[in-house]
Amino acid sequence: MSESAAQVREILRHLETEGGPRASLPGERQWSWRRVTPGMLAALAVHTAVSDELGGLPDGDGVERVLAGAVAHTRGLEHVDVGDLAALLRADLVRASRLDLPGGMTWEGCFRLLDGLVGARRMSSADVDDLLERAEAACRRILESGLMTESRVRDGEYGPWDVSESWSSDVGRTAVGTLRVPRIPGVDILPYRVEDSTLGATAKLVGVRFVLQAFQVGSTGKTWRSSRQGIMANAVAEGGEAKEATHALGPEVMARMPRAGDGKTVELKFVGCDGPGWILRGMMSGAGAMSDIIDARIHFLFTHTVVDLRDPEGAEE
Repeated sequence: MSESAAQVREILRHLETEGGPRASLPGERQWSWRRVTPGMLAALAVHTAVSDELGGLPDGDGVERVLAGAVAHTRGLEHVDVGDLAALLRADLVRASRLDLPGGMTWEGCFRLLDGLVGARRMSSADVDDLLERAEAACRRILESGLMTESRVRDGEYGPWDVSESWSSDVGRTAVGTLRVPRIPGVDILPYRVEDSTLGATAKLVGVRFVLQAFQVGSTGKTWRSSRQGIMANAVAEGGEAKEATHALGPEVMARMPRAGDGKTVELKFVGCDGPGWILRGMMSGAGAMSDIIDARIHFLFTHTVVDLRDPEGAEE
């Protein structure tokens, strides 16, 4: 049995005997796309168990029924909507995003849900070992495929889009200056203002702030590549450090900067891409800013934003 599987088994044992996981168990809440972690393994085990029960994740109420049975067999998930849980398994981002609201799904909740599925299906110790083994194999396939970190931005399927292009109109959007930003439950979209001008949009998620700005490039020759070089130079000039990386939103800059006033370090991630006559840039601060993965909601916000430079408040790069 692998270390991660052994940790998941230990967490399940504590849930059964003491009603809660050991807070000190190492790695249970960590997430990485370089190795299998207990949290990732528990999430994939839930997915595998539900798929086993139903022969997949069919439409209809089958998934909700199985999850409701699991919730009924454990404590601590009474406040979670099984429809939102089912949306998470089906990767319905807009519906599943409600799980991130205060009181929503947590890593501990994921372990509790797995424990409930084990109880509802009356799984033996050998059954649990087999489930974790298959879930870990699925984890490793995901890690090795690179699908979760490969670039998915302006490739014909993903945006962001120019207003003149064909973009999905079935996604609700909020108009903020030059931007039409998709609406996600639980995510506040506010104008990003400097003095009396709206220079972009700020998306406030739980523990994360994401600022979107569109810059006109005109005949300046500016590109997202040259902008990244400028961001890194500015970071170093202000006493910080920065490096380039490439993940799900393509080339990005990850920077650590001294905060004005108290000198504490602030971690920032800058993402962006080139469009027809513009650069769209996103700046993320808060939890996960230096992670090698992009929060799925931020990916959705960025790649479903529509840029309309006909708005007179468009900034200039």
